[in-house]
Amino acid sequence: MRASIWAAVVLLMFLNVQRIWAERKPYVLLSENEARAVSMHCSRSGPQKVTGSWRPINAQLEILESNLQGISMLRGKKGGLPGAQVKEPSRYYRQYVGVIVESRKLIYVNAICSEPPSDWTSHLADMCDGSECAWGVLYDPATREFFDLQMNGGWK
Repeated sequence: MRASIWAAVVLLMFLNVQRIWAERKPYVLLSENEARAVSMHCSRSGPQKVTGSWRPINAQLEILESNLQGISMLRGKKGGLPGAQVKEPSRYYRQYVGVIVESRKLIYVNAICSEPPSDWTSHLADMCDGSECAWGVLYDPATREFFDLQMNGGWK
């Protein structure tokens, strides 16, 4: 009898862990305070001329998420790995930051392929080098388009 109770407890624990992993989103909206950090990556330049920040609403992030595959059509620009592409953007951990560039409200997408740092839900992750494992792109919620893909440089 004790063995079957133990098995039931272990099974419930396993199912709870599975539920938690299934509910964990691979993306997070960072606070507006992180906007100034988007232009200071160690292996790519990030968006330039950021003059401010704003807070996107959930509906904008849901639309961005539903169009995520559009990133795979872009080719990397400037520095890093020019011409490189992101094959499956949904497989990356993504951080979103509302930035204002030349009076346009944009969303900066910062992505990394490995397990993110422990503070990834509150601070912009910055991976030096990293090749295709780290990239950033801008998204315009008004036009629903991604642009200015920048891949990290470094090892390959």
